[in-house]
Amino acid sequence: MNEHRPHPFAHGASPLVADSFKPRALALAIRAAVAGSGMLLATAAVAGPAGEAIVGGSGAVSRPNALTTVVSQQSHNLAIDWQSFDVNAAETVRFDQPSASATALNRVLGQAPSAIYGRLQANGRVVLANPNGVLFGPGSQVQVNSLVAAGLTADVASFMAGKLDLQALPGTAGTVINQGSIEAATGGSVVLTGRAVSNQGLIIAQRGQVTLAAGDQATVDFEGDGLLQIAVGEAVDENPSGSEAAVVNDGVIDAGGGQVLMTAHAARDVFSRIVVNNGAVTAGRIDNSGGVIRLVAAGEDGSVENTGTLDASSAGADDGGVVELAASDVVQNGLVSANAASGAAGSVVLSGDDATTLGEGSETSASSAGGRGGKVVVQGAAVALNYDARVDASGASGGGEILVGGDVHGANPAVRNAETTFVSSQATLAADASVEGDGGKVVVWADDTTQYYGTATAKGGASGGDGGFVEVSGKDTLVMRGDVDVTAPAGETGTLLLDPATLNIIDAAAGGDHDGGLPTIAEGAADIGGNTVSWGQIRAQGALANIVLEATGLVTIEDVTGAAGGAITSADLVTLDLTTGSLTISSNSGNVFFQDQGDRIQTQGGRVIINATLGLGTLGHFESNGGDVTFNVGGGAFGNVDTGGGVLTLNNTGAGSDFAQSGSITGNTIVVNQGAGTVILDGSNNYTGTTTVTNGILALQGGAAIADAGVVTVTSGTLRIDASETFGTLNSSGGSSTVLNGGAVVLTVGGGTVAGAVSGAGALTKNGGGTLRLTADNSYSGTTTINAGLVRIESDDALGTTANGTTVANGAALELQGGIAVGAEALSLTGAGIGGNGALRNVSGDNSFAGAVTLTGATTIQSDANTLTLSGGITGATQNLTVEGAGNTTVTGVIGTTSGTLTKNDGGTLRLTNDNTYAGATTINGGVVRIESDDALGAPAGAGTTVATGAMLEVSNGITVSADEALSLAGTGVGENGALRNVSGDNSFAGAVTLTGATTIQSDANTLTLSGGITGAPQNLTVEGAGDTTISGNITTTTGTLTKNDGGTLLLSGTNTFTG
Repeated sequence: MNEHRPHPFAHGASPLVADSFKPRALALAIRAAVAGSGMLLATAAVAGPAGEAIVGGSGAVSRPNALTTVVSQQSHNLAIDWQSFDVNAAETVRFDQPSASATALNRVLGQAPSAIYGRLQANGRVVLANPNGVLFGPGSQVQVNSLVAAGLTADVASFMAGKLDLQALPGTAGTVINQGSIEAATGGSVVLTGRAVSNQGLIIAQRGQVTLAAGDQATVDFEGDGLLQIAVGEAVDENPSGSEAAVVNDGVIDAGGGQVLMTAHAARDVFSRIVVNNGAVTAGRIDNSGGVIRLVAAGEDGSVENTGTLDASSAGADDGGVVELAASDVVQNGLVSANAASGAAGSVVLSGDDATTLGEGSETSASSAGGRGGKVVVQGAAVALNYDARVDASGASGGGEILVGGDVHGANPAVRNAETTFVSSQATLAADASVEGDGGKVVVWADDTTQYYGTATAKGGASGGDGGFVEVSGKDTLVMRGDVDVTAPAGETGTLLLDPATLNIIDAAAGGDHDGGLPTIAEGAADIGGNTVSWGQIRAQGALANIVLEATGLVTIEDVTGAAGGAITSADLVTLDLTTGSLTISSNSGNVFFQDQGDRIQTQGGRVIINATLGLGTLGHFESNGGDVTFNVGGGAFGNVDTGGGVLTLNNTGAGSDFAQSGSITGNTIVVNQGAGTVILDGSNNYTGTTTVTNGILALQGGAAIADAGVVTVTSGTLRIDASETFGTLNSSGGSSTVLNGGAVVLTVGGGTVAGAVSGAGALTKNGGGTLRLTADNSYSGTTTINAGLVRIESDDALGTTANGTTVANGAALELQGGIAVGAEALSLTGAGIGGNGALRNVSGDNSFAGAVTLTGATTIQSDANTLTLSGGITGATQNLTVEGAGNTTVTGVIGTTSGTLTKNDGGTLRLTNDNTYAGATTINGGVVRIESDDALGAPAGAGTTVATGAMLEVSNGITVSADEALSLAGTGVGENGALRNVSGDNSFAGAVTLTGATTIQSDANTLTLSGGITGAPQNLTVEGAGDTTISGNITTTTGTLTKNDGGTLLLSGTNTFTG
């Protein structure tokens, strides 16, 4: 790096250079002015306030002793005219006011300034207006709720109406100086306003507001949020006191939890400086309140200068505050901070209409020790970070933003774009994640010329997070000689973007003539530095960033000459030593052309992107040694490509054009066509990754273009098979298509999603453990066989025509999703599916399957959610069927599995609506079985039904269950609504009922009749519900009890022997 120098702006050196600022100059000028106007009076010569007359409101003035003046205020507003208002060091002036918001206006009519050396006390608001000036001398103590000290005269009428209008008088000094201590009550305000204002002492307004304002006219508003709001109107047009600056702070201002405003409006050449801070100003946020510091100079010659401290930082969990410096010229040579301890950092905005300069030793910070970094904006027509200026927006949990001269691409209208931007070689910009999270954003921009020699970092956190983003650009001219670091120890490296109008990539080292100096670029002059990046610089940054070189016009590489249309021509081997970062080369107005097929581009593992609007010439060989390679071209040809473990992306953006391969592709590569044109693979390729088509056409012509185990994904384009191909998995999306253009496909599907239509007479066989999703309405007519894994169908005709049916092997599964209605597709099932979740599984939506279901072994059907309806009947002699899941299942067809059993598990509801013929036992282990036909529980000679504790059998639809159907009950059922529940209709159950535990039977409506008797010693029986229950059989539960709850009627007509 070269030795730093201040920025040489094109129009000459900036008038705002650090050497011109003398921090004590203003204080000396004010002292001289005050001495000349008699304001520095000897303590002994100062008397108490005198010559009072009450001119508004009601109150009284008393002097209980020679050293005390008491103003007793009776009305909310009190106005007093004084001939003089001075306070000796031994004297006290006390205002006794009716409330904290009561205000006393003290207007001085005499010709002398007011000098306060003693104590001024008030429980409310005090206004002291003296157009000849006000001095709070050394040792003075002011303790009030709020204070307005004005070197202006006041209008009584406006004051009594609720607003205070202040106006300078011609020829008066109007200077307000504090050299003592002024303290407002918590939430109160301190306003010092006049033709010139200086604080050399201490001002405290916790959770309140401090305002230093210079102007010839001002209005103070006493309403609103309780703080005194001031608006400066007319500019100061004369300076009788000879003050150097309009507003200056050389002391301490503490407004924790509140706000500080230093503002001035002055006519041209009245002051040599406008708003200056040489002291310490603090206003951190407390309980997320306050935390605002603003230094604003109005007028075309306004300037704001900081050589002291402006601190809006916050402790605890509060976020950082806001610091704003705004003027025609802004100079920051001190400390400006809006930091946070554990909350998010705040923001700092430095806005100079003409120029903003950060000088030697300056630190501008919006960082957080425990949270996210904040935002720093440095904006103006000319922006310079001179010497060792430091800008920091880092955070423990993520980097913030630093915008110098503009935002990304200069495209944010909320940020002023600089015409010229300069960053010195010792200047630093940091937006790092210091512990975890992603690095932030750093932009160095100018619409005309950027000269960058400094260091910018946006590093990811040490324990996690990716690197951030840095842009260094001059829209017309860029000199890039600095450093950038966007690495991430535990994540992905970030991006460095260089995007001037044109770009030269030259053969040079990182140092030397091409990387040094601070050139001033003159119009029409040859410049070897402007818009030039060396291969050495790229190699140096390649380990620290992913590099994007982007030009709107010509891109020239090393000894390359520009051809018509902005072409890039290379006849030599180009070797890049990129090992971790990436490089993007873009020509947005022409093409990239390599001279012959012997050309070769080689990298050492870094990622390379080539963008060529018009196309790519023949490329003989490309070797990236593990780096990703992307071509975004408008057609052309390429030869052998070897990416090692990297990704090759082939995007043909030229509609109607071909981008053809004539060599071979090697590596673990994904080939993608995202353009509108055709990409042709015509070779014997050895890559093993996924081949993806997202637009246009991918044509396979070589017979071995894709590996036998490869995966092809077609999202919205066309896969065209021009020669027979074998590959492993096909994924397609809606709107895509697969065209067999004279070739055949052998597809062993291990998974994938096929949303594009599948047609033809062939069969679909699913092997391997993956998931195949069929989302389109297909028309193939062959058999669908699921030997392993699962097939999920998401459309009515996903399984093609109903000609040959579907078979699910043991351990495989067919899933339904999306509210579909499958037609008369024959279905063969066996097994419990994958993970015991069903050979047939309803995933989501109300789905129906109308085909006949044949069980070839013990089978599980599961409904996860909503309802699965099976209407085609279930057969399979002697095979046991289990229905389970949290969703519901409705079987409207006949279950005819001969001696096979039916088991219900989990929480859903199984509805049986037909007369079933299976003869095996029915077991309800969980959830609900609802029967809606007489023989829903099987043939009359069935093996009985068992309802386990917590499960339920529901009867509905006015049915009569045969006496041959024995019933075993226990528990209170689902939701304590009965192990046996009459839902609707007059239903009867003639079978014997055995209680195997305390049992509840509930009738919701109509009448439930139990005629088969109830046994189970010594179990207790509860009958409840709003409906009626008739037990005509005998209750023989020995010592078991009988309990009747709710409003229905229980009719007992049998011979009961229970003794409970």
